[in-house]
Amino acid sequence: MSNYELLKQVGKGGFSRVILARQRSSGRLCAMKVISIEELQAHGKFTQVALERRILKHLSHAFICPFIEGFRTQKFLHFVLEFCPAGELFFHLSKNKRFGEAEACEITAEIVLALEHLHSHDIIYRDLKPENVLVDFHGHVKLTDFGLCKQLRSKNDFSKSLCGSPEYVSPEMLITGKHSRMVDFYQLGALLYELLTGLPPLYSHDKTTMFKQIAIDEPAYPSYLSPSAKSLLRGLLQKKPEQRLGYAQGFSEVKYSAFFSRIDWQKLPLKERAGPLRPRLNGFYFDSEYVEELSAQQIEEMSLKWSVGPARQ
Repeated sequence: MSNYELLKQVGKGGFSRVILARQRSSGRLCAMKVISIEELQAHGKFTQVALERRILKHLSHAFICPFIEGFRTQKFLHFVLEFCPAGELFFHLSKNKRFGEAEACEITAEIVLALEHLHSHDIIYRDLKPENVLVDFHGHVKLTDFGLCKQLRSKNDFSKSLCGSPEYVSPEMLITGKHSRMVDFYQLGALLYELLTGLPPLYSHDKTTMFKQIAIDEPAYPSYLSPSAKSLLRGLLQKKPEQRLGYAQGFSEVKYSAFFSRIDWQKLPLKERAGPLRPRLNGFYFDSEYVEELSAQQIEEMSLKWSVGPARQ
């Protein structure tokens, strides 16, 4: 902890908070995810967090948020990640209401490559949503928060649980709990649908109604969507996993759909030009509900509390 200057809280989750910090040795800004050990013990989440750390540490990709280091103190686990100054995709979507197809295409294409990289290591993500997609200084997206990932034993392996955000839960997970890598294809379709229309497919304020609709009903496709967008969405949002786009050939089926005809998949990871969401230099892209200025006294108290405990691991 002595190598970090704590600046302000910029996010908050169930067991964690995210603090903007400056690394003293390099001067770089970082996002420090601070996870309560007491909460992890109370809810039996240590295995899940251990997998998240392993994924962050060992997987490197242009569109996955880079891991800097991790360490443990007396009461907390700390994951230090690259700071993405343009905040969450959710913030930009809330501001814009919805995106045009050109922007949505570029955003989704970068997410496709991040998910494809995870699947190449037999890892399914299971929690794709605008809140888990960050935007860096150059406007490119970075997938983050791997707490619900699942390591599969093979390409055809499956898991059986209900997890993730209600708006993005897949029909098979909702009905039986049994799901495979195809859950990520459904969630990709749900994210693209929200980017293009402003709401997830089959959304309802009433959760019970929404679950029934996800299990039974077909989404409505607004008339302003292009034929290629509708075709891709229908393929990804199929109720049955074996009928879903990607089931036979994986992400290559998605990448070479007509909707992505403008994307050069070989050049995309090179980031030769700015991304679709490039922020303004003086802009602030974080939800004020979670932002908390840290006083000198709070920082001193945190530093004292966090500096006691096991050495860095």
